[in-house]
Amino acid sequence: MKVVHVNTELPFEELLKAVGQLSGEELEKLMREVVSRRARLMAPSFSEKETVLLEKINKGFPQGMRKRFAELDRKRKAEKLSPLEQEELAKLTDKIEDFNAERIGFMAQLARLKGVSMSELVKEFELENS
Repeated sequence: MKVVHVNTELPFEELLKAVGQLSGEELEKLMREVVSRRARLMAPSFSEKETVLLEKINKGFPQGMRKRFAELDRKRKAEKLSPLEQEELAKLTDKIEDFNAERIGFMAQLARLKGVSMSELVKEFELENS
């Protein structure tokens, strides 16, 4: 595990600098923990079903698969993909699309549960870039 050096009094800007020292995998782990803590802080205002849906919505696509997709996509753009890699990229693309479709389904369920539109839900929970 990487050690991150921070001052004892930690202004927000210093926190951001510390986060900037993390690897992609460590950053992904931190983001999951932050989302989980945020959900717990907001939990008193959510039902159990809403909390479960929010956790599913905020679950990230696995880091290893995202990394491999990015590698293959770079090779595709450089027109250096082998036929086997093209097939792998197509399968990963399908998995990402399925993952995103499932996430949108959870968002729709949560919107219905809360009695709001999808756009209102996105604004309320800042889901645009999640």
